[in-house]
Amino acid sequence: MITPPATGTTDTPVDNKNVLVVCELLYFVGNTMDKHPLSTIKSVICEFYRDDEIVSAKQKLISVMPETAKGSYCSQFMKNRIGSNKIKASVDDIISIMSTIDENGQWSSLPTFCAASRCRVPDIPDEQSDNAAIRQELKTVRQQLDRLMSKFLPVEESKEELDEGRGCPSSPLIIDSHSPPQSKPVTAQSVADSVVTYAEAAERNREDVFRVVTRKKAPKKKQVVVGSSTNNTLFKGVAKKAVVCVNRLDPSVSTDVVTEFLKDNGVNVLSCYRVKNKQPTSELGDGDQPTAELSKEIRFISMRLCVSYSDLDKIFDTNLWPDGVVVRPWSFKNKANIDRQS
Repeated sequence: MITPPATGTTDTPVDNKNVLVVCELLYFVGNTMDKHPLSTIKSVICEFYRDDEIVSAKQKLISVMPETAKGSYCSQFMKNRIGSNKIKASVDDIISIMSTIDENGQWSSLPTFCAASRCRVPDIPDEQSDNAAIRQELKTVRQQLDRLMSKFLPVEESKEELDEGRGCPSSPLIIDSHSPPQSKPVTAQSVADSVVTYAEAAERNREDVFRVVTRKKAPKKKQVVVGSSTNNTLFKGVAKKAVVCVNRLDPSVSTDVVTEFLKDNGVNVLSCYRVKNKQPTSELGDGDQPTAELSKEIRFISMRLCVSYSDLDKIFDTNLWPDGVVVRPWSFKNKANIDRQS
């Protein structure tokens, strides 16, 4: 019977290893908790043991655990579980009690758990162990290596066949000036013709080894031109409109002041309205000025401004507006929301 070693450093506990307690479930946990993931052990216990065996094992563990553990760090796991998740919670309590006792250095104070029947001790399936995952990973690496070798071996064999067919030595050709003359003179051109490099061999076997990749051209962006000339008198265009919201204006500012200000800066203003809000001055007319009492109740106002689309760059220029004014695109309401409100 194998029991996991105790970890941690505390006061020396009472050694109860000579006491034997028959419980197959606790024997299984004690011999596997340091070799397999706890989630795997819990899953095997829930599938293999009956509900009464799990409840009995928890009660037996509580009865033999150290008294110091009962009143301190293991008290939260000693509750009687109820409900539909009673069995799962009991298994969690068993694993937590044994792990906590081991972490606090009191494993030797537990008795030695043994099994009276070997058939009541489950075996963890091989596919759930860490060794199975390692073997599967090695198998995958071996397959990838075999595929790489199968691609590059034909290139090496082709190079050797070409060298043997042309009588080319494997090492570079060295011509000795003191050697006797041969019947066929050796020239630089003949040496160059007889040497086959690795690049040439790979080029001849490119169909089997390499794949030609054609580069996709990026789509061309469509160029859009917006006219801005006012000198043409033969025909006219319809300028595109843009609507913006001018926010955080002082309550004393009127729409006429904003319109004249923008016209002086070269902006074509098509319309300018004051935005109605829930503040008390919303009941004022477009040209009315708020009184001093009403001005104290609000901090700022907003306006709806419609200009030519070509003047948007001027509108969104930070140097155009006074400090604190906020300009943003106008947010139009959804048609469905307008119909619902009406």
